[in-house]
Amino acid sequence: MCQINDGKSMITKKEVLELIQQGKTEELISLGPKIAEPLLAILEYSDLPEIHMIASVLAELAKKYECIFQRLTKELNFKKFKNNLNLRIGCAEALGKTASPVAVIFLLDSLGCDPDPNVRILCAKALGEIGDPRAVDGLKKSIYDYEYVNRASVSALKRIGTQKALNSLAWKLRSENILFDICEEALITTGGLKVLQALIHSMGIMHNGNPSHRDSCVKIFTELGKKDEIFFQGLIHEFENNQNWVVREICARAFELIKNPKAVKVLIEGLKDNRVEVKLACISALGSIGGPGVIDLLIIHLADSSLGFKCAKALENIKDPRGLHFKKIIYDRAESYESVCYISKIGIEKTRVIILEYLEMIKDHYPKEKLAKIKINLFSFYRRAFNSTSRPPMELPIFAVKPKKVGPRICARLTVVI
Repeated sequence: MCQINDGKSMITKKEVLELIQQGKTEELISLGPKIAEPLLAILEYSDLPEIHMIASVLAELAKKYECIFQRLTKELNFKKFKNNLNLRIGCAEALGKTASPVAVIFLLDSLGCDPDPNVRILCAKALGEIGDPRAVDGLKKSIYDYEYVNRASVSALKRIGTQKALNSLAWKLRSENILFDICEEALITTGGLKVLQALIHSMGIMHNGNPSHRDSCVKIFTELGKKDEIFFQGLIHEFENNQNWVVREICARAFELIKNPKAVKVLIEGLKDNRVEVKLACISALGSIGGPGVIDLLIIHLADSSLGFKCAKALENIKDPRGLHFKKIIYDRAESYESVCYISKIGIEKTRVIILEYLEMIKDHYPKEKLAKIKINLFSFYRRAFNSTSRPPMELPIFAVKPKKVGPRICARLTVVI
């Protein structure tokens, strides 16, 4: 049985552990530096729970006595001394519990070169407990280490919490691996504008980018935007001012899930964006949030070849009767059986009124060439919908209706001024 000779009596390992479990560590610490040597000897023959208990005593001793601190850093050095594994684990944990910035350089050295992953895990945890920003670069490298080492490194970077540390976590999201969920969770629980800046920094000058990375950013933006008003305002600021269209698109996708009416104004402005990806994300978000003015705006863009599909889906989501009227007549037209049945049900006169109203709504939103094309398309639709057999005269008023008998059936004949 391992024993400790304090100069006055013999203390067994069992008695040492019992004292620690009973919270009587002061009795051991009162013995001074001479107790350290026997405690280190015990470490070599201890299991993990015992190592944790002894490390806490060694940490208290190291805080009081510089010589004990130096001894711990020496025993941790595998390159030079190749010490027992349990001894290195206990020293790494003890140095972390000291919370001394002086220990950072020794822990980083072992994090980078110790051959055993258990020691590297304890070094990463210790660096997180100390929280010194100097550890960020070393922890960033160890993210690519053995599975449990990289998880410990992620946790340490989260605890350090500087902008540089959070940037490292955000950049990790760009790599598809098992740490995706760990990095996401770390950033979500950290929160704040630092996380927003870290994620935007991780997007860099990314254009198409990694879809998984973009989805992760949307998830984090959504989670934090729902519970933190300052973070939400940060998203609005980035959406309005960021030059990277990927950032603007991801912000719009987050607004769709956050469903905060305060985003409607900037989303409407987003429809003027020079990137169609951003416009499409804005339309989806507007369809999710709804609100005054949104219905008319979506109706106006139904005729846009690049945005019409999203506008139609958005109007379906909102389920506004007026919006659905326009969706079925302007967007669906006679391309679907359901659309033909719908306009047959409401009748030719009501359909004509809706189309005239639509042309009035869009006249200030499209150039003349585009308006002319829209009129032609609507005219073609009208002919198909009501089985007209010939092109109407160009000079007659817009959508003038003139019944014409053709054999046994009556077909509607329409005319359009183009």
